[in-house]
Amino acid sequence: MSSENENILDDFIIESREHVDTLEENIMLLEDQADGEPIDADLINLLFRAAHTIKGGAGFLALKNINKLSHQMENLLSDVRDAKIDPDESFIDALLDGIDFLRVMIDSPATSNDEDISAVMEKLKKFDVEAGDQSNKKKSSAKKSNIKKLIDDHGNITELTPDKLRAIEKKYDKYYTIKLNLTVLEKNRNFKPFDVISELQKIGYIIEGNLAVSSFELDEVDGESPLIYNFLIATDQNEEYMKNLFSDEEVNYLCLLKNAEEKTEGNKIPTETPKPDSVATTDILPDQNDNNEQQKEAEVPKKNDDNRKTEGRRKTDRKDEKKSVDQTVRIKVELIDKLMTEVSELILVRNRILLLSQKYDDQELQNSIQNFDSVSSSLQESVMQTRMQPVGSVFNKFPRVVRELGKKLNKKIKLEIKGAEAELDKGLVESLSDPMTHLIRNSCDHGIELPEIREKIGKNGEGTITLNAYHDSGLINIEIKDDGAGIDPEKIAQIALKKELKTAEELERMGDNQKIRLIMLPGFSTKEAVSDLSGRGVGMDVVKSMIDKLGGSFELKSKLNKGTTVLLQLPLTLAIVPSFMIKMGGKIFAIPSVSIEEIVSIEDVKQEIKRDVEWELFQLRDKLIPIVYLKDVLDDVVPFNFEKRNTLLLKHDEDDELYPKNDIQVVILKNGKRSYGLVVDKVIGTEEIVVKPLHALLSNLSCFSGATIMGNGSVSMILNVEGIAAHAGLISYESGILSVKEEKKEVEKLSAVLFANSLKEVFAVTLSKLVRIEKFSSSRIEKIGDREFISFEEETYGIIRLEKYLNLPEMEMKDEMYLFILKNKNKKVGLLVADLIDTIETDANLNNEAYSNEFVIGTKIIDDKLTIFVDIDRVLG
Repeated sequence: MSSENENILDDFIIESREHVDTLEENIMLLEDQADGEPIDADLINLLFRAAHTIKGGAGFLALKNINKLSHQMENLLSDVRDAKIDPDESFIDALLDGIDFLRVMIDSPATSNDEDISAVMEKLKKFDVEAGDQSNKKKSSAKKSNIKKLIDDHGNITELTPDKLRAIEKKYDKYYTIKLNLTVLEKNRNFKPFDVISELQKIGYIIEGNLAVSSFELDEVDGESPLIYNFLIATDQNEEYMKNLFSDEEVNYLCLLKNAEEKTEGNKIPTETPKPDSVATTDILPDQNDNNEQQKEAEVPKKNDDNRKTEGRRKTDRKDEKKSVDQTVRIKVELIDKLMTEVSELILVRNRILLLSQKYDDQELQNSIQNFDSVSSSLQESVMQTRMQPVGSVFNKFPRVVRELGKKLNKKIKLEIKGAEAELDKGLVESLSDPMTHLIRNSCDHGIELPEIREKIGKNGEGTITLNAYHDSGLINIEIKDDGAGIDPEKIAQIALKKELKTAEELERMGDNQKIRLIMLPGFSTKEAVSDLSGRGVGMDVVKSMIDKLGGSFELKSKLNKGTTVLLQLPLTLAIVPSFMIKMGGKIFAIPSVSIEEIVSIEDVKQEIKRDVEWELFQLRDKLIPIVYLKDVLDDVVPFNFEKRNTLLLKHDEDDELYPKNDIQVVILKNGKRSYGLVVDKVIGTEEIVVKPLHALLSNLSCFSGATIMGNGSVSMILNVEGIAAHAGLISYESGILSVKEEKKEVEKLSAVLFANSLKEVFAVTLSKLVRIEKFSSSRIEKIGDREFISFEEETYGIIRLEKYLNLPEMEMKDEMYLFILKNKNKKVGLLVADLIDTIETDANLNNEAYSNEFVIGTKIIDDKLTIFVDIDRVLG
């Protein structure tokens, strides 16, 4: 097979796989339509177009079984659109079977014509209105009269049978034959065959389409030979519009067909028509006549100059218009992966150059390096964007999984999907499929109860599973929530005791949430719950380990008879990660920035650190956070138990040199919905690191998620926040964050920084929107055009001024200014501030009426002054 033929086939496979996914993801929505209500027109048209495009491509490549099956499905969807078929459960089952067959044949087109599709075709034909009519009636002249006969200028007759006619929308009342030169189209506009199909489908319905050469001849076609594509299309566009659609060199033939019955006696149909030398795959379209071409050339000189100018302008405008039609291009994943690898190496080189540049005091060199830094960062972000995919590509396969499991288990289960448009790195999206499938099957099998059981305890007979994805603080959060039976903590505790995973004393000290989380321990399983589908707890540790390998966290919450919620938190990408570099025992380690809530210094450990039986706790505002010493974790490869933690507490009291009592730095880390403090020697600063996987011999070290190469060529380990928490025993720690007055904490709190731009107004920004606050000399601000920039620790930030968004006078510049570094995944930006006032915590009830502006969340009276809370999300837009 020639490369040209292979490329066309590859295009067909790629396009058709997408259309099969569209069919599978949306076909079950038909089942949700309420009885008696009209079918969603957009939905049925989407499904119809997908089936029709597969049919057209298969016909083009002579893939008869794919063409036949997709054509039958197209007819059924047409009947649904015309309200002739009620899309009930059995109808959806038949279509899903057809989709499965299509997927198999599209994946193996070379053997597709040998597949036996008779059984699935028979199943689909049971719903075919036209086939049903034919089975009850014998062939007759009445049947024949339903055939529509069309005739072209050469007298060629095309017959449209009822099954073809019923797929055509009534508004499409004009029929054309078109012969397009694919060689010219690809040269002029980079149009592939399926691009042509896509463009023509926008204006009408393609009844037939084929190449005007045989498959054998296609193998011999080179890049310069004319490759003619024949179409029969129904549309509502007039002849002038159709002529303007393509240029003269792209169209070999265009003809408006007329009803054969309307021909007058003086316009008799010729009995023979000229035939071309080339072999056509079908007889429905006329071939190019050399006389027509000569006639065209003879007519050209007859046009006057004005007509030529008009014609030339029309063609130019049309080509410019077409250039903007298709703004996307397909790129092989291997190429993107290679590009990502090269960019990663470029970032390592950049880090090395930035480090070396500190040795030279040359302003021109510094400017060039700063420009190189900016360009490489921009390139990195652009390449990373090419790998981003919506999580919907994983989510959209679960409606069918839930539907089929519901039928098998005799349960009524509804799946709700939210946030499917949230984007994630392609590698992470693909890796999510297996763990999420396990969690969904768990929810169906052991979460949702049988309808009669649900109704007895006052629940709706239909259970609900909710998938929700959303971005927060540079992470993607994925929730799998069901309203089912939940997990019995006492049952979990009994199994853990029986398997000797925990002692009776340890279980006694645990709350319900702690006991439920034991389900994630390796070796834990509820044998009596095992089924051929899933088991609540069977493999849950495997799911957790998968998420850990992706640099994410796994949180499980459940209430008996209320339901279970699993929260997965993942970084948006694993290739290049902004991180904080810390020092411990003379070695440098990296902690991904998305895992860090804040960094605090404790001046008096005895006053600020509290203790319970086995933990040191740091009071951060109104919360008590457990403290873990990184030195303890690195010194002992054995995970900590109750006795080990007690021993360490005593050691901390006795050893003043290893464990200082004053001025220690604590990194507050997020571990799912929990937090803990990690004591380190020193926080060095931030750096973008390239993640390298650990060697197989180190893969069992759960406290590390990878390694990176530093600017000086040395290797630093990347700390795994979840792994350290598990090593220290925090998985069994109640919530990880303890509220000082948890029982009274009912009103939602808001932490914010108060600041001023002048003496008149007081503004506030919530702490959750800030990375940090920098104080700097205003003379360091650099201007490029009308934009302002400032650099800190080798990072350049764009400056935002509040007066551009609110009706404020221009800020009066002072010698010393402040920059609020804002959380923003797309670019590095900061808010310019004249004066800091205070950090406050107040209730979240803001007044939305006192000051109305799209960039303001609301206002509040604080210390007798009206304070305006800025909406940072809207400002970043």
